[in-house]
Amino acid sequence: MPLWTHKLLVIPFLPLGFCAWTVLLGLFLRKRWLVWLGVSVLTVSSLGVAADRVLGWLEDAYPPISTAMCPKADAIVVLGGVTRPEARAGVLEWNESVDRFERGVELLRAGKAPVIVFTAARIAGSPGVTEGALLREEALRHGATPEQVVVTSDEVENTAGEAQAIHLLMVRRGWRRVILVTSAFHMRRSMRLMRSAGVDCVPFPTDYQARRLTSPEVGDFLPQAESLAKTERALREWAGILFYAVRGK
Repeated sequence: MPLWTHKLLVIPFLPLGFCAWTVLLGLFLRKRWLVWLGVSVLTVSSLGVAADRVLGWLEDAYPPISTAMCPKADAIVVLGGVTRPEARAGVLEWNESVDRFERGVELLRAGKAPVIVFTAARIAGSPGVTEGALLREEALRHGATPEQVVVTSDEVENTAGEAQAIHLLMVRRGWRRVILVTSAFHMRRSMRLMRSAGVDCVPFPTDYQARRLTSPEVGDFLPQAESLAKTERALREWAGILFYAVRGK
């Protein structure tokens, strides 16, 4: 089964996909309750209070730690997924996960490891261009020396591929432990895949996206596209965790 299969299989269970097929099925079967079910799931998924809770369940597994409290290791590994597709033209465009890069460079400056590693993640629709190569140039512009920046040699398509690439790099260089930098909501799956690949790593979560509200505002109970995106992001992550669990990783 191809590794991208779960990304397609999960679509009917995401809010938009679920709403689409239940509404269509309800209209076809003339079952009004199916229509209401689909609309209700989409509406609840679009609420800020729901989105922050679902995403928070993932992020809460790895509380934030300061750079000073992070233990030292042989290398700092920054997982891919921080650029937009516009990078295909050789122009670096950040997405909302840019914190991964910034915190990774911060750890390097603090002397937590002698090198920082970027993975050669493929950029959709951009053959021959990898995110790692672009991030390497950006790290050099941030003051890192060429000897301090490493990019994995083999191109990768997903987190499982990144884990394998990091393991091979550690074996070649004789590294024993690395600091893993990725978004907090992505850390649970990343740590599982890294350990499955034989990578000993220290988690350094960043890019927290769920809000911890003591008292929700009126807007948190109104449907919003941003909240729907958060909910789908969390559900996709849970689907990925389940997918690799079934595969024994």
